[in-house]
Amino acid sequence: METKNFYKAYAKVVIPLMLQGMITKFVSMIDNLMVGQLGDTSIASVAMGNKILDIIMFTVFGVSAAVSVFIAQYYGAQNVEKQKEVFRIGLLMSGTVFIVASSILAIFPQQVVHYFVQDATIKEAVLNYMGIMIIGYIPFVVSINYATALRVIGQVKMPLVASLASVAVNSIGNYMLIFGNFGFSPMGIQGAAIATVFSRIVEFTILIYFTKRYHFSFDTKVSQLFHVPRYMVREVMFKALPLTLNEIIWSFGQATILKTYGSRGDEALAALAITETTSSIFFAFAQGLAGATPIFISQLLGANRFKEAYQNSVRMMKSTVVVAVGLGALMFTMSFIVPNIYQVSIVSHQIATQTIQIASLFFWVYLTNTQCYFILRAGGDMKSTLIVDGLYMWSVTIPVISIIAYMTQLPLIPMYIIGQSCDLGKLVVSLTMFFKKKWLKNSTI
Repeated sequence: METKNFYKAYAKVVIPLMLQGMITKFVSMIDNLMVGQLGDTSIASVAMGNKILDIIMFTVFGVSAAVSVFIAQYYGAQNVEKQKEVFRIGLLMSGTVFIVASSILAIFPQQVVHYFVQDATIKEAVLNYMGIMIIGYIPFVVSINYATALRVIGQVKMPLVASLASVAVNSIGNYMLIFGNFGFSPMGIQGAAIATVFSRIVEFTILIYFTKRYHFSFDTKVSQLFHVPRYMVREVMFKALPLTLNEIIWSFGQATILKTYGSRGDEALAALAITETTSSIFFAFAQGLAGATPIFISQLLGANRFKEAYQNSVRMMKSTVVVAVGLGALMFTMSFIVPNIYQVSIVSHQIATQTIQIASLFFWVYLTNTQCYFILRAGGDMKSTLIVDGLYMWSVTIPVISIIAYMTQLPLIPMYIIGQSCDLGKLVVSLTMFFKKKWLKNSTI
């Protein structure tokens, strides 16, 4: 594909993906903004509760992402039956992850939360919030698989519509339940959790309806859910295990990092919740670039068009850097606006402003790493994704931050700068893996 034609086709796919990513993150931002009116403790509780639940979410993302590589490549090879088999495996694996994780939370809630939170007030709020939120993960786990499968076969508009509806329901629900409008009693962060559960149900319903109505190639009947060949299960699990393990390690690491930064006080925790919500909105735009990877790389690999796949990967890397620099500049500007929206202490406000600015300066590094990760994953090189993401975090970033947090009196801001700087080393590792080209292969053979 010529460069000009590539960017035209790329824009067609990327723009809806950017919008959907932004909308998905906007659900989180709505919760944070509205809960942010309740003060430091409430926003810190929601932030930590979501971080713990993210371990489940990103594990399921890992499963669906690994499965999507096969779906995209089988789609490129025009093998419909294999698409269905792989999709069934993804649903079964995701369901298993949810059952195991939710059982652990149900049996050992105090122990799980205590690892991340020691403050008694925040701990109680986190437990109440998570107890409601976990219900919404039942439809959400299924939605993740359907939305991912739709995107990798080029159907990017339907997940966007479902996300729009989800945001609308969540916004209205938050307004009614958090503050007690339209005759409802004010429920605080529990109201935010209930609204999110309803929004997940709406998203699930829309995705299932459209998929069944238009009979997409990967879709399967419930009665055939367990109809999968054993050899295919082994093959998918062999590929999915490193990626799923990476998502567990990465999400657990993210929660640990937030906990470590939180050692500098509740104000620091509240400020970083604001920073993370802000950066995630910008990251969602650029994630649309990475989200197009299965379409422009995996499908070509499935059709044995390796040269074109590599050309596309280089073009995507260049696009990511350009977009990241622009978004980083915009994020820096927003650091003077976003903290003013929250009803937090002066200390939290000041910290949030500074940490948003720091995050914006490292934004291009973060997004380039992300694009490398998606390209490695698109080729089925799951071991490399584990090395450059989860293992790097636990062998470099977390030890560095932990040493500073628990063995020095260094204030949060310099500690945060050092933590962000660790991503520069990760960038070197990521680019090395990319240029080795081990990911440039057909996983369906």
